[in-house]
Amino acid sequence: MANTIYLVEKAIDEWLTLGKEPDAREIWEIGKLLGITTKKKDIVLSRYNDVFGKFVSKNCVEVNGVKECIYSWNPRYYIKYFPVALHATGTVLLFKKPGEINVIAYPLHRAIDYGVKFGEMKLPESTDIPDLVTKRVDGWQITAYYDPILKKWCFATRYVLHNMYYERGKLVVEEFGTTINPFVETAEKIAEAMGLYNKFKGYEGWTFTFVLVGPEPAITKPPYPMPTRWEEYKLVLIAARKPDGMLLDYSKLKDEFSDIPIVETVKPAKLEELVKQAESDFTTRSIFAWFIKDKETPLIIELKSKYYPEAMNLKYLGDAKSLMILLSEEMTNKVLELVKNTWIEKHISDVIKAYKKLVDKLISTLQSMSVNDIPILASKLEEVNPKLKGIQSELKKSLRTGNYKRLIKKLTAIISEGKYIDELPETLSKLCSKIIEFSEIRKSTN
Repeated sequence: MANTIYLVEKAIDEWLTLGKEPDAREIWEIGKLLGITTKKKDIVLSRYNDVFGKFVSKNCVEVNGVKECIYSWNPRYYIKYFPVALHATGTVLLFKKPGEINVIAYPLHRAIDYGVKFGEMKLPESTDIPDLVTKRVDGWQITAYYDPILKKWCFATRYVLHNMYYERGKLVVEEFGTTINPFVETAEKIAEAMGLYNKFKGYEGWTFTFVLVGPEPAITKPPYPMPTRWEEYKLVLIAARKPDGMLLDYSKLKDEFSDIPIVETVKPAKLEELVKQAESDFTTRSIFAWFIKDKETPLIIELKSKYYPEAMNLKYLGDAKSLMILLSEEMTNKVLELVKNTWIEKHISDVIKAYKKLVDKLISTLQSMSVNDIPILASKLEEVNPKLKGIQSELKKSLRTGNYKRLIKKLTAIISEGKYIDELPETLSKLCSKIIEFSEIRKSTN
C-alpha cells in the first residue's frame, strides 16, 4: 500500500517512538513524500513538523488506548502538490501502539489542476487521450469505511470523523460513536434508506468515496444540510478502493454496484479537446481526466469550467454580477436556457435589452472619441458608481487596442455588484444615459 500519509506517519513513529535509526535511502524517500530532497534526518523531521503542523490537518480521538486520526489539507493554505498532499483527502489511520499503525479509510486521492507540474511525474501531452473521463459531482465528499473500534460501517467527511464538526473555525468533538456532523448524519440516513449497510457486507477493509449532493450545488456555499430533510440529498459513488489500496476499475465499479448512483463519465478524447469542452460548460463544474498507469494512485487531472461558478451563482442566488460577466462573455443564449423556469426568467429580457443598448452605445462612442476625451467620459461614468474611479486606464487600453470586451466586462461587473437582478435595467440605463451626456458635451465643444 502506497498511501503517503501512512508511509510517513509509520516511518516517523518508528524513528521517534521505537528509536529506529533510518539509513540515508529511507530518509531520502520520506523527505520526497514530504516534498523535499535531503539525506539529513533532522531536516526531514523539521519538514514533517511543518507539513503536519500547518498544511495538513490531523484531527484525532482516543478510545480505550488507541487513537484514530483523519487527515486533510488545511483549507487556509493553497494546495501544494507533493505526495503527502495528494492523500490528505480524508485518510483515516488507527494507532494501536508504537510501531503498529493501520489504514482504515483510504478515500480517492487529490486530482491535479490542469497545467500544474507535480514533482517528477511526467505530465500528459495535449494530444494524449486519458483512460477514463468523469464528471465532477458538485457536492461534499463522504467516505464510507469499516471502523474496527466501533465494529461497524462509518461515514466521515473529507475533514472530520462522525463525532466532529467545525463551528466558526473551532473543532467540536463529542463522544466517539455519537454522530454530530450534519453531513455524516444525512449520509447515514440515506445509507439506511438505500440499504447500503447490507451492500457493504463482505467489503470490510474497503473504502468507498461518495459525494453528497444537495438541492443546491456546493460551490454556492449553501448552509449545512439538515438531516431531517435527508430526502432532498443523495449519495453518488465516485470510487471504491480495495484493502490493498488498488482502486476498483470503473467498469467493475459500475457492475458490482449497479443499484447505487455512480459518477457519470464523458467520452475520452484528446486532452486539448477535453479542455475546450470543460471550459465552456455551464452544467458541470469540471471533468477529471484519468491516466491509469498506476492503479493505486493514477494521475487525475482536473479540467475546470470557466463559467460554471458564475452560472450557478446566477441560477441559485440570482447574482447580478455573475449575469453581467456571462453576458459580457457573449453567453446570452446559454443564459436564457439556464434561467428557464426560474424566477429570474421574468427579469432577463429587460436586462438583456438594457445591456445590449449600453454596449452598442459604449462601443460607438469609443470608436469616435480620442484619448483626450477619456477623463471626461470617466468622470461621467463615476457619477453612476464611485467604484468606477480608476476606469480611465481601462478606457485607454480599450481605445488603444480596439478590444472592448475587457472594458465592458469590468464596467458592468462593478456597477452590478450588490444589486438585485430586477435593479439591473435601471442601473444599466443610467450608465447608458451618462455616455449619451458625454456625447452631447463632445458635440457642443467641437
